Amino acid sequence: MLTKLRLFYEKIPVYIWGYVGVSLSVIAMFITGLIYVDPLGAPFSIFNMFVSELGERAVSQTAWLFNWGLIVGGIPLIIFMLGLGIKYNSIFGWICTVGGMFTSVSILFVGIFPMDFDNNIFMTGHVISAMSFFYGGMITVFLFSILIFVDKKNSLPKWLGIFGLLVAIIFALFIFIPESSLDDSLIRPRSRFLMMAFLEWLVAFSIFSWIITVSITLNIQRRKKIKLETGDSP
Repeated sequence: MLTKLRLFYEKIPVYIWGYVGVSLSVIAMFITGLIYVDPLGAPFSIFNMFVSELGERAVSQTAWLFNWGLIVGGIPLIIFMLGLGIKYNSIFGWICTVGGMFTSVSILFVGIFPMDFDNNIFMTGHVISAMSFFYGGMITVFLFSILIFVDKKNSLPKWLGIFGLLVAIIFALFIFIPESSLDDSLIRPRSRFLMMAFLEWLVAFSIFSWIITVSITLNIQRRKKIKLETGDSP
């Protein structure tokens, strides 16, 4: 099984899945945010509106695009995380990979269960999916950072471990810093700046940046390997 998976990633490298997963999610967010207008006529702002509001079907004009972007984008991210596990192929590496796949599945389910205050099933599923993403993402990036530091083969550069720790800290700030209740934050009209909403966007930007940075690094490593194997100078 492992041999077949290695052959699969030889044909379609791990970094491709990182690029595709992040691109699909970010493009869906960007387009939905440009079109979004709230009930009072205000445009979308990352400074006082939450990520999930882009998928709120009763308000967001293209909620379907945002939600399907997360669903479709979550699939290549699952494959990306599996590929990282194969790269390390260690007990600790596979633990990190399970966490990464769990987090990617959570992203997918945020799209399946969008924010919908009139539907208890959707809201329950949304809250569970979102919190699974936040806690899973924080733990996964933290563990991958430790893995990068302790990996004797230096499969990924140590500076990526430092970057990962910074990303984990951003997750922790969003999760643990006390803030007003969500119901109070969703009242309109809103303050121009809501710390909780802005931190949530920082979480999204940071995790996507981490995945893209890891993907770029893997891409560079693959190119150097090909040059060495073909006898070309790096």
